[in-house]
Amino acid sequence: MKKNILFAVVAVLLCAILAISVFNIVKIVGDKNEGNDQYSSRVIERDGIKYYPKQDITTLLLMGLDRTGPAVESNSYNNSARADVVVVLVFDDVNKKINVLNLNRDTILPVQVLGVNGFPAGTTSQQLALAHTYGKGLRDSCENTKTTVSKYLSNLKIDYYASVSMDQIAVINDKLGGITVNVTEDFSAVEPFIPKGEVTLSGEQASAYVRYRKDVDDQLNLSRMERQKKYLQGLFTSMSKKNSEDADALLGLYNDISDYVVTDCSVQTISNLLEKFSGYTLNEVVSPDGDNVKGTEFMEFYVDEDHLDKIILDLFYSKK
Repeated sequence: MKKNILFAVVAVLLCAILAISVFNIVKIVGDKNEGNDQYSSRVIERDGIKYYPKQDITTLLLMGLDRTGPAVESNSYNNSARADVVVVLVFDDVNKKINVLNLNRDTILPVQVLGVNGFPAGTTSQQLALAHTYGKGLRDSCENTKTTVSKYLSNLKIDYYASVSMDQIAVINDKLGGITVNVTEDFSAVEPFIPKGEVTLSGEQASAYVRYRKDVDDQLNLSRMERQKKYLQGLFTSMSKKNSEDADALLGLYNDISDYVVTDCSVQTISNLLEKFSGYTLNEVVSPDGDNVKGTEFMEFYVDEDHLDKIILDLFYSKK
């Protein structure tokens, strides 16, 4: 049973944030506190039709952080760890499927700001990735990102969250014997160089493939997100093969990444969730459409509000 749960942890949560696990013993910060959620899904009306929040789904916000090393607390209510990957996993009990909402880290939206004492101090319009930089880099930063994403998704009730350092991609990739993808972009300017065609990526290549955008293709985050989707498909194949050969191999992977995670789930909660959902299948990975604009300093993504609204209704709501 323990091996089955561990496989579920790695296979489901790893793939959702591009080969990163959210199961952690050392950095657990407590279980979800029922009844204290600031935001909760509400009834939405469109063209005279009422849409009600789905009751048979569980939502999990996953953040891949642009930092190296274990999760540590900063000495102020500000930190440098941006959320380069922001994903909402939607576990659908009715259809036994997992939907993945991949949000563009460059999305310009109201981000909650924390003051010098760590309390909310209003909002400012900036990239979604920066929401995690407010706070000391652990639970408060995750919760600040959760609040920002919840409001962005029409006050969606987010059940759980987890953040992981993105430098663990290389570790996980090599533990699985490499992930095979079809490379269509020109990576000749990137170290390590990745050739075109079908390639089984090494650890450093995998990290570059899913993380780099400078000097690759059109350098946009949208293109990087498309590569991440392809990597996800290859990851599923490798995970299934590795588990059928030797489930014990995943125990080493689990131990190697345990210092890099922050989550509001207790060990028991995450185990129960993943045991329940381990039989679910991946349905689709969706991302809102929008426009990329070169800002004064960074790229900015402005979402197509109509498309985002459709995604919200499809994933989180139903008609009665």
